[in-house]
This record gives sequence, C-alpha cells and structure tokens, in this order.
Amino acid sequence: MVRAYHPDQVKGNKAEANRRLAEMNAAYDLVSDWSPEDAKAYTQASTKKRTCQRAAKAAKAAKMRKAAAARQAKAEADVQRRKFAERQARENAARRRAAELDRKETAQRAASRRHRSTAAFKTSAHARFLVSLSQLMPTPPSRHSLSV
Repeated sequence: MVRAYHPDQVKGNKAEANRRLAEMNAAYDLVSDWSPEDAKAYTQASTKKRTCQRAAKAAKAAKMRKAAAARQAKAEADVQRRKFAERQARENAARRRAAELDRKETAQRAASRRHRSTAAFKTSAHARFLVSLSQLMPTPPSRHSLSV
C-alpha cells in the first residue's frame, strides 16, 4: 500500500498522497511497537468498552421496560376511568328513571285522590238528597213510586 500511495508514484493530488502515507506510517509504528503490556491494556480497554456497551444496552432495556410499564399502567387507569364513568352514567340514568317513575306515581296518586274526593262528594251529595227525600216522604220510595 505504501508503494501504491507513495507521492512519487501518484499522479495528481500529492497532498492527499502525503496524508495517506503519514497515516500508514503511524499505523505501522503502532503495530511494530506492540508489547504484552499494550496488548493487556488493549484487552482491558476493549473489555471495558464491551462492558459499557452492555451496561448501556441494559439501561436502555430497563428504560424501555419502565416506559412499557408506565404505558400499561396508564392504559389500565384509562380502562378503570371508563368503567367508573359508565357505571356513573348507568346509576344516573337509573336515578332519573326512578325519579320519573316517582313523579308519575305521585301524579297518579293525586289524580286518584281528586277522583275519590269528587266521587265521595258526589256520593255524599246523593246520599244527602236521599236522606232529605226520605224525610219529606212518610214511606221510603220504591223504584216505581216516583215519576217525574
């Protein structure tokens, strides 16, 4: 690769070729100076990186579980609110029906009392008439004895 990207071999942009050559030299220096301590440090760093990645994934999963639990709790609360509202609506409707039936029953009782009182008045007036008529006549009237 050094031969391919050497500035003397590249026709065109010499600055880009110099930059690439410098990167390749830095990579070679890093690899050529590799020691067991460097390998251990690299392994620890990569292990730490994996551990951090796992921790981040676990935190993200916990956050997602928490959000899902919150959504579930909200949905359950919404269901409970809807059930409560429906129950309240049914109870209010039953109260309205009961009140309407009470009003009708009260109106019927009042009408019945008015009817009974007028009927009693008519009956009592009729009875008074018969009493006064019996007092005027010495014998009780028969069905055929009075003619108009």
